[in-house]
Amino acid sequence: MTESPSISVHEPLRLIEKLRFVVACALSAWLFVTVGGMVVQPSDPQAALSLVGHSPVLGRAVSAALLSAVVALLAAVVGPARLPGFACLAMAVGWEALNWYGGTMEYLLLFAGGAEASSRASLFSRLTVETLYWCALAAGALVLERVVRRWLGQIPSGPDVAAEPNSDASAAAGWRGRLLTITVAAAIGAFIVSQFVARSAVAETHKGQVYFSLLAGFYLGALVGLYFSLRVSPILFVVSVGLVASLSYMWAAAHPIPDVLQAAYRGLLSTPPTALSRPLPVEYVGLGMIGAIAGSWSARNVYVPAGEGSP
Repeated sequence: MTESPSISVHEPLRLIEKLRFVVACALSAWLFVTVGGMVVQPSDPQAALSLVGHSPVLGRAVSAALLSAVVALLAAVVGPARLPGFACLAMAVGWEALNWYGGTMEYLLLFAGGAEASSRASLFSRLTVETLYWCALAAGALVLERVVRRWLGQIPSGPDVAAEPNSDASAAAGWRGRLLTITVAAAIGAFIVSQFVARSAVAETHKGQVYFSLLAGFYLGALVGLYFSLRVSPILFVVSVGLVASLSYMWAAAHPIPDVLQAAYRGLLSTPPTALSRPLPVEYVGLGMIGAIAGSWSARNVYVPAGEGSP
């Protein structure tokens, strides 16, 4: 399973690597739709894929974590080693394949939000905590991938493993670049999601809109953000995605009743308070990481001329 170290990380994937990419993602989707549908998805087939409002929470959380770890491990072994973060991406593909069959934020608000501002605020506070849970699974997949790569003797590739200069000034500049990268990625991702996740403040949320806005937002966010520093590990994009999701839910918890101009829509219990609170936590983290990791792969070829090898 080792990759040839003579092949540059900037060269196109070979056919066998593309096949391994597809197989790993397909295996992840199949495992989550079949096994995950039995142990992770709520009993109501139309319910939103969320730990909030469904019991037992602990059992479902442990089941999701174990299944995610197994999928990440398989993806790290099967997937191409030249793609940093692939295990997390493949695992997230499985999450979203299962999530596609579930409900949206509107369903969750109707199911567990209640009619009072206090109960809706409590729901978004719990969604903030759930976001940290999915972020922990994404970070765990990235760490597991790194461990597996080293154990298999595969050479890590990509800007995140490049050697840093030893001087204090260079190290400080490196951290400033990383901080700027994850900040820009979060800002661009939040802006695009807010503009494209729904047609209006009271429009029904569709899965396709959520998937497109999150994928495009964090893909472009990572692509632009990496202009400031290519030496950013994929695990730092968990911070970008988690920051946008957490702040969105915290704002929604502080202002749980949507302020809409049309009086006829003010009593709708299914209306999310803001555009950024429309995606579910599993959508934020899963789709956000898919977009950010794919953007980091593209950035290696956009900012580094082909043939130069690792930066």
